[in-house]
Amino acid sequence: MANFKTVALIPAAGMGKRMGASINKQYLQLNGMPIVARTISVFENSPLIDAIYLVIPADEIPYCDAYVVKACGFKKVVTIVPGGKERQNSVLNGLNAMRGAVADDDVVLIHDGVRPMVTETMLSESIEVASSRDGALVAVPVKDTIKSVHDGIAVNTPPREHLWQAQTPQTFRFGIIHAAHLAAEADGFIGTDDASLLERVGKEICIIQGDYRNIKITTPEDLLLAEAFLSLIDKKQPGETKEDSDNILFHDMKNPMTAAVGSIDIIREGRLGPVNEEQVEYLQSAIDSCNEVVSMIDNLLDIRRFETNNMRLTIRHENLSEIIRKITEQFAGTAKYVGIELSLNLGASIPDIAVDRRAFVRILGNLLGNSLKFTPKGGEIVISCEYLKNDDANRRRIPLYLKVPKAFSDSPAFVRITVRDTGNGIPSQDCELIFDRYAQSKNASGREGGGSGLGLAYCRWAVESFKGLIWAESQEGAGSEIVIQLPV
Repeated sequence: MANFKTVALIPAAGMGKRMGASINKQYLQLNGMPIVARTISVFENSPLIDAIYLVIPADEIPYCDAYVVKACGFKKVVTIVPGGKERQNSVLNGLNAMRGAVADDDVVLIHDGVRPMVTETMLSESIEVASSRDGALVAVPVKDTIKSVHDGIAVNTPPREHLWQAQTPQTFRFGIIHAAHLAAEADGFIGTDDASLLERVGKEICIIQGDYRNIKITTPEDLLLAEAFLSLIDKKQPGETKEDSDNILFHDMKNPMTAAVGSIDIIREGRLGPVNEEQVEYLQSAIDSCNEVVSMIDNLLDIRRFETNNMRLTIRHENLSEIIRKITEQFAGTAKYVGIELSLNLGASIPDIAVDRRAFVRILGNLLGNSLKFTPKGGEIVISCEYLKNDDANRRRIPLYLKVPKAFSDSPAFVRITVRDTGNGIPSQDCELIFDRYAQSKNASGREGGGSGLGLAYCRWAVESFKGLIWAESQEGAGSEIVIQLPV
C-alpha cells in the first residue's frame, strides 16, 4: 500500500479558438456529456486518485462548478482554481493551490481537460514510475516521417525511432514539479509541456507507452474522432473479463445517478427559481435516494477491488478524533430531522492511527447511516472513541469467530471506536454473518426497512486493511453496537 497521496491536476483554461465553436471546447458535448466532465470522470472513478484540482478561466468558475462539478456529482474535486494567461501559468496556479494540502512526496498527475480517453492503465503505470523517479510521461511513437523545416525548406529528417508524441498525464512528485515551475517562472522560460521544465534542469523523465486514441480535442475533426473512439472503448473488447464488463456497467449506472443528484441540487438551492419548503423537502428526499444508490455502487465496486487485491489505499497516520468529530457534525442535521439523538464521546489522548482517510470516513458513514436507518424516532445513537492499552483491551472479549492476526495481538495499545444505537438489535446468531456481502439481519426492520447488505461488508474489508478488527455486539430488541479496534 502506498504511503503517499495521489492528486490529479486538470487544466482546462484554454479558449479553443481552433474549434470554431460558440462556447469553449471543454464544454462541448461528447456523447451526451461535456468533454471536460468525461475527462474528470476517469479520475473521479479511479481508486488510484485521492483528489482532483480543476483549473478553469476565472469568469467560468461559477458555470463549471454548477453545470459540471455539481451536475455530475464529482466528489473528488476539492477546488476550482482560476487559470492563467498560458497553460504553464494555469498549471502553476493549480500547484500553488495544493501547497499545505499536498506533501512533496505526493504524486501529481497533470492531465489535459480535453483529453478524455485516458485509461486506468496509464494512470497506474504513471503513478508507479513517478513515485520513485523524476517523472513519467505518457507518449506514443510517431508513425509518420517528421521533417525539420526552416523558411519553408525541409532541412533535416530526424530518425523516427527516436521520436515520440507526448500526451498526458505527465506525472511527478509534487516537490519536484512545483520547484521546476517556480524556477521556470523566475527565469521567464515557457516550455512546450510540463516535462520540458524538468528536462531543462537535467531530470530524467521516463516514457510510459500511451494509446493513439488518447487524443487532445482541439478541432472539429478531433471531436468526431473522439466520438468514434469512445464508441469502440465502450464496447466489450476481446479477452475482457466478466468482472471488467461488470465494472463498466456499474460506472455507467453511477454516472447518470450522480448527474441527477447535481441537477436536483441546483433546483433545490433555488438557482433556477424560487422553491418553497415543501418542494425543498421532496427534492432533498430525491437526492438522498440517489445518493443511497451511488453509495451501494461504490461499496460494491470497492469490495470487488478488495477481493481481487486491486484496492489502492493511501495509509498514513491520521487524527481520528478530528475525523470522527467532523463526521458526527455532518450527520447531526439528519439525526435531528428524523428525531434521533446523536452524541459523541471522545476519550482523552487518542493517538494518530495509520488508516486511509477516505476509507475511514466511508466506514463511519456506513455505520452511522445504518444506525439512522434502523433506530426509531426518539432513539439514540452514540459514537465513542477511546485509547486502550493491551491489557485493558483484552478485558473486552473479541468474538471467537474472528481470526486475530499475531501483529494485532502483539500491539501494545489500541484505539477502539464504537457506534451504539437503540434500534431493534440484531439476533445473536446474525452478528457473525452481517459483515458478509449481501447479508442482512433477519431483524432488519427499521424506519426505512433493510439495505443492500454491502455497507458492512465494505467496512470489514477496509478495517482489516488497517490491520484491525470489526464486530457486532447485540441482542434482539436491545439495540446494537458495532466495535472497531485498531492497533496503535
